[in-house]
Amino acid sequence: MFVTLSIAYIFGITFLLLVAAIRPSRSQISWFELDRRAAECDREARLRLRQERQVSDVLALQRTVVAILLVLLTLLAIYSFDWPIGIALSVLLALVYGSLARLWFVKTWSQVLYKRFSRSISRFIKKHSTVMRLIKSQPTVDALVNYDLSSRAELQHIIAASMGVLNHDEQSLIINSLSFGNRTVRSIMTSRDMIKSLDHNEFLGPLALDELHKAGHNILPVTAGDIDHIVGILNIKNLLSLDIKRSMTAEKAMDHRVYYIREDHSLRQALTAFLHTHHHLFVVVNKSYQTVGLLTMGDIIRALLGRQPNDDFDAYDDVKAVAQYK
Repeated sequence: MFVTLSIAYIFGITFLLLVAAIRPSRSQISWFELDRRAAECDREARLRLRQERQVSDVLALQRTVVAILLVLLTLLAIYSFDWPIGIALSVLLALVYGSLARLWFVKTWSQVLYKRFSRSISRFIKKHSTVMRLIKSQPTVDALVNYDLSSRAELQHIIAASMGVLNHDEQSLIINSLSFGNRTVRSIMTSRDMIKSLDHNEFLGPLALDELHKAGHNILPVTAGDIDHIVGILNIKNLLSLDIKRSMTAEKAMDHRVYYIREDHSLRQALTAFLHTHHHLFVVVNKSYQTVGLLTMGDIIRALLGRQPNDDFDAYDDVKAVAQYK
């Protein structure tokens, strides 16, 4: 009888150590990213997400089982070895079982067994949700996990939820900066049907210029026949500062330099082009070299800041003024 009880006691201690050594593996991918991948029908992500949601349940169940085993082993020790020896063994076990559970061979076997029975444990937790709520009455304190960012979408999500740290303007600037390089000229340009233009033979007088300025057209393309034949750019603000005593044609007043950019170019490419050319307006063309829109420096800054800039960037003659804008 004593031998049987001793064997049972040793088996109980072994089981206690294996249970205490369980450390549910934590994914280095955050819940947001797992959720995003699961929504894209990633089976591995769905499995990991389910496991992540049950980590606190597993730890709560582990604590409960360890407590029950310690009580049972204490009773078994007292019954097998009498009171003094049984109590002494129980106190000693309570003091050292945590250290013994951290031994590498104990942890190795514990993880092997946990992986083997993880599905059964998961089903138990799901089936006995009421019991799990009772044993989880105290919040579980897990070890801190150093999550890595797995996608740009995840970083944007974190920034969008950081109102206590970043104000609205800071959030908008960072989020727009993250997506800036992936957006194309097509997404922010003034479309072809919204373009206001002047024919190169059209006469410009003080009254005509004032009307154009009041209408909000500061920079206009000058055409020779149609919008697919742009021959110059007219800056209305520059002309308003001139003493025009008689009418002149748009061809004489325009800047003959015309710069083009493809509609599928990125906004980062467009910004680089603006800074290199010191120009304020690009004609946007498609692969067939047809005009599909216009792009200004103001459009670029608005896309970067996420709002309308305070000043009209089209009015700046010095590109440094644009770069120093706050």
